Amino acid sequence: MAARHDSWDHKEEIVKALAKALKGSSVPEAFTRAFFKDSPPADVIEEDVAELRAIVLASYAATDQRAAGKAKIHVSNPPAQGPGGRHTQIVLVNDNMPFLVDTVTGLLTDLGVEIRRLFHPIVDTQRGKDGRRAEGDSGESVRESIIYLDVDRRGPQTRAKMAEGLDDVLQDNRWAVVDWKAMLKQLSRCGADLKYGEHGLDDAVVGESIAFLEWLAEEHFTLLGYRYYPVDKLEYTLGDASSDHKALGILRDADMKVWRGPEGMGDASAELTEFLKGEDPVLITKANARASVHRRVHMDYIGVKAFDDEGAIVGEHRFVGLLTSAAYARQARSIPLLRQKLAQVRSRAGFSEGSHADKALVHTLENFPKDELFQIDSERLHEFALGVLSLYERPRPRVFIRPDRFERFVSVFVYVPRDLYAGNLREKVGALLAETFNGRVSVFYVKLGDEALTRVQFIIRTEPGTVPDHDAAALNTAVEQLVKGWPETFLEGLSEALGEDVGRKLFYEVRDSYSQSYREEFTPLEAVGDVEALRGLVADESRERAFRLYRREGQEAHQSHLKIYRQDALLALSDSLPSLENLGFRVIDEVSFSIGVGDGVTGWVHDYTVETQSGDPLDVDALAAPIADILSGVASGGRDDDGYNALAIAGGVSPDSI
Repeated sequence: MAARHDSWDHKEEIVKALAKALKGSSVPEAFTRAFFKDSPPADVIEEDVAELRAIVLASYAATDQRAAGKAKIHVSNPPAQGPGGRHTQIVLVNDNMPFLVDTVTGLLTDLGVEIRRLFHPIVDTQRGKDGRRAEGDSGESVRESIIYLDVDRRGPQTRAKMAEGLDDVLQDNRWAVVDWKAMLKQLSRCGADLKYGEHGLDDAVVGESIAFLEWLAEEHFTLLGYRYYPVDKLEYTLGDASSDHKALGILRDADMKVWRGPEGMGDASAELTEFLKGEDPVLITKANARASVHRRVHMDYIGVKAFDDEGAIVGEHRFVGLLTSAAYARQARSIPLLRQKLAQVRSRAGFSEGSHADKALVHTLENFPKDELFQIDSERLHEFALGVLSLYERPRPRVFIRPDRFERFVSVFVYVPRDLYAGNLREKVGALLAETFNGRVSVFYVKLGDEALTRVQFIIRTEPGTVPDHDAAALNTAVEQLVKGWPETFLEGLSEALGEDVGRKLFYEVRDSYSQSYREEFTPLEAVGDVEALRGLVADESRERAFRLYRREGQEAHQSHLKIYRQDALLALSDSLPSLENLGFRVIDEVSFSIGVGDGVTGWVHDYTVETQSGDPLDVDALAAPIADILSGVASGGRDDDGYNALAIAGGVSPDSI
């Protein structure tokens, strides 16, 4: 009976065999057992014992010596012909602390490095004063984290880059963890200063701000960095980071900048200046810098004003970090500052409290992303919320746009009926938004649920001073066209061309006869034209074929397309090629499709890519009708099929005179 890959007993057997294979080496059996103690069985069972042996040997060797308070980083390539020879080995030995695995894997992902294997044991190591591993109990016991990774085999330059990056982020990780209590204390001190200091601000606003800072401290905010900046009382300009206040966490690094402006990353921004001049004591926004610790996302930025004894603004306390999962799980109407904003929206909507409409509004607001709720003003939130409510009553595509006042980004919400969200729609809409706002898609979030709508939020990164004006109505229309998809637009086209009743009936009868390859080749409106041409043949039994000359966007002046329609039977290329060559065409390509046209009738569409044999330009608008007349005459036998027909192209001669 085959061993189960989730069998802890089978895993234990393999670890025993591995310990036996390591006898005679310097690796203690206790280390081997500790190394795999918490590993899922599949991670051990699916590996070759020789590979596991090499992993343990490399990891134990890396623990030989480590300076106190420093991470040991070892990035190397094992011999190509030996165990693990296809990979680059990374072994990291560090004091055990939070966020290590997330921080390391986040960096490697950013570097485009694919992780093949990862083990993360926590071991107790005896170390002497020189940092060397000590035998028995002769040293100090240190709780250590070992992270072992196999990644795609890399050359010396890439390995050096990985080692340098790992050193940087592990230092950031250490600073954030070591300084956490000091940053938390500073956050509490800011709240106390607002509560008891002089500032002349509205008591209700200050009260909510203090409550918010207290809420952050209650395990709702992962503090990563703190720094204090003095502010010019008259100009509201930021000075250098103050030496009177110790910088903490990742902001210990003086080169760490969190704002991005027209001239690149810096300490200040237009948004910060506006905040310092305004009435709010606390600024909540997104930093332009991404976190190097825990999650590789844009950090949350909390700025708190500092006042002197006379109530004048003298500085900014700057905190950067990440809202925790507990913060995202909380109801928005229970979070200070947000609860005030949501109350304003509900009051402005005017729905009776507890009514169906009010409950729907609350549901919509609670499902809005927390990051967006912190940044959006109540007026725009009111507009968005009521707009979304209308979509639940009648699901349809809709776009909601919130440009950053300082042109750092544009936040765009795209709502799509759930049954229309498929395929590469997100990529198409993202490309449209990036083009519209002259930026790039920085990040996107998709919310799929049981409701009738799918929501995609795009953050379009933009450069200040380069964001063009946009037409919201036109953007909505463009997104609608992308969202509707081929079938929906085809249905609309049929209904418009044949009438609502006939068009809808025909659509549901023939829609499955239009293959994916046909849909990729022709637009829905072209398909409507094909249906009309073939239905014309069905109605006129005297005609066997129909013809249409047209040019696609991007074709050269001497090129075009020619469609030949035929009912029931496929048209052989040998039957059509002579007629086209006698017209002076050279056939470059041909595709054929069978499509339904109603009442069980099937027709064929042959699409030829042609060009003039002479290379001369082709006036498609002027020649479409004459060429169709000539080919119709040839098909019916009423006109000779010879080289004289080329005169219609070469000299613009009327078919009747040929």
